[in-house]
Formats: sequence, C-alpha cells, structure tokens
Amino acid sequence: MYRDLRIENFRRFQRFTMEGLGRINLLVGPNNCGKTTVLEAIDLLAEHPDPAQLGVNSMLRGAVTQAQAGQTIAAARLDLRHLFFGHVARAGSALVISGTSSESVQRLRVSISSQPIPAPRSEGSSAKLDGMLWLCMQHSGIPDDAIEPIRLSASAEWSIADFIVRYNAVQDRFHVPFIPAASSPRSGISERLSSVALNPEEALVLQVLRVIEPRVEGIVAVELPKLPIQVDRGGIFVKLKGQRERVPIGSFGEGMWRLLALALALVEARGSVLLVDEIDIGLHYSAQTDMWRMVKQAAEELDVQVFATTHSRDCIYALAQLARADVTVGSDLSIQRIEGEHAVAYTEREIVLAAERGIEVR
Repeated sequence: MYRDLRIENFRRFQRFTMEGLGRINLLVGPNNCGKTTVLEAIDLLAEHPDPAQLGVNSMLRGAVTQAQAGQTIAAARLDLRHLFFGHVARAGSALVISGTSSESVQRLRVSISSQPIPAPRSEGSSAKLDGMLWLCMQHSGIPDDAIEPIRLSASAEWSIADFIVRYNAVQDRFHVPFIPAASSPRSGISERLSSVALNPEEALVLQVLRVIEPRVEGIVAVELPKLPIQVDRGGIFVKLKGQRERVPIGSFGEGMWRLLALALALVEARGSVLLVDEIDIGLHYSAQTDMWRMVKQAAEELDVQVFATTHSRDCIYALAQLARADVTVGSDLSIQRIEGEHAVAYTEREIVLAAERGIEVR
C-alpha cells in the first residue's frame, strides 16, 4: 500500500505531497482543487506503464483536436500539453509521480524530448525527425529501454490513429479499476459479472447491493437482442426474495448501478488499488455508512487500497462511523483535505473528533 504520494508538474500541480495514507483514503476539498488529478496520478503510477494510458487520460478529459470537415477521425489528435503544469509541453518538459510503500518506492517520469530515448523500434536507426517531439516514459523497476517512446507533433499532439494502434496493443495489460464521477457504462459489466458467478466474489457483490435493497438474492447478465437504441443497463437483472420474476437493475436507480460498479471494481482490484471519483453519487445519506462498511471489509479481504473523492459532508460523517477513536499508529482510514501544494491528513482518531465536534474538514 502507498503511504505517501508526490507529484511534480502534472496538470494543475507544479508540486504536491500527500502523506499518512491508509487502506481507505477519502479526498476532500473545494471544486477544482485537484482531487480528480490526484486519482489520475495514482492511476498512472500504479497502472501498467505505457504512453497509451496518457492518451486515455487525455481523451477522457476532452483534450482532443477534432478532424476538419471532410477528414476522418484518424486525422484527429490528442493534445498532450494539458498533462503538464501550465499546459506547456516542449522539449525538456517533464512530469514526475512517485509513491512510497513499506516495501519500495515507485517513480514514474514522463518527459518530452527532441530525441527519443530509447530509439523506437518502429522507426529504425534514423528516429530523429526535424520539427517532431517525442514522449518518453520511465518507471522504476523497469529497464529504461522497455517502454517505447511515441512520436508527437511539434505542438505535442499525438495522432489518434497512432494512439489507437498503441492502445490496442497494450490494453489487456491495464488492470487498475477507475470509477469516474459520470455513470459507469454497461461495457464490460456483463463479462465481469460472468467472471464472479458461482465464485466467492459473487457473495461480496450481492452484499454490496443489499446496502440499497436488502431483498437481493441473486444477479445475472443475459444477452439482449439487437435494439434500435443503446441501452446502457439492459440485460442485467436481480432476483428479489419472495418475488418470482427477475427485476431489471435499471429499476432501482443510479445508486444501485453505482454500487454494482463499485463491487465489481473491488473484485477486479484484488492486490492493487481502486480509484473512485465521487463515491457517494446516487446514495442516500442513510446508506453511506453501510456502503463504507462493505468497502472496508472487501478491501481488507481482497488486499485493496481505496482512494475516493467526495464533496459531501454526509459521506465524511458516514466514514467517521467506522473510524476508531483509540488508534495511535497504523490508521486504516484517512481523510485527505487538499490545500494547494499539499494535503492535510486526518487519521482515524482525528476523523472521530472532527465528527463529534462538528469540525468542517471539507
């Protein structure tokens, strides 16, 4: 598990530190303070190191230069400048993300260069091209020549066509689950449900869903006929106690869908980290303590370190219900309030005191 995190020159942070991390870490702070940026940094550090992950990150942020009229999507480009502090990426620019655990220090460095290091295998020996830039990635524990650099335009843009080729080659290596603030798409849900069916993890999924609907006895994904419109949540049904007919999960609202995504992501994150943006979306305040209890139990059983964000005081107070007032060292829970270039860490004991005294930690 990570015990601290350091960021240099990534997105809105010229520098940033976060310490005192536990198994469950809730990031709080005002809008645009960098909570999602911290999740993205952890994702890049913990994920399989490849520039394709930077492309995914940029695409999800909307950093895409659209193709002109009459051009195909292949003419579009990903603008990687926005990954760097100040939205500036030129030869010599670099961002660094590092994290310390009890076993080791991990460090990721992404740099822009006029000369690729190492020389890309696909370009032969004459890799240097006038007016072009290269994005190079280095990760601790991996030889410097293991990650092939990517070619960018002079303004640090990456061809969508080249990105797609690179992503298709490495996507099966990505393993860190990241639940965004927006509603999770159906893509992959059916396959992930099938992978836990009749396994011990299925009981965990059902237990999480019972936070909202205690009568849930089972869940299944079935193949739907081809429909004229896209149905994000179609084909996923639950069985309720005392009811013969199965019920579509879409009947239960946003909270049930988010909890399903959360439960499956916890299983997928076994032995790694789970990232959740705005974890309380769709959940009534009365269900949030049970949600945290289930997350903490699953994280301990599956050896998962959880990083989540919220804007909600109810979500913070719900986490406080699980905190131990007598803990002195080795806190399992932490609240990290982001303030400029650092995060103020609240241990379990401090979380309890803050809740009891009505102290605002957001």
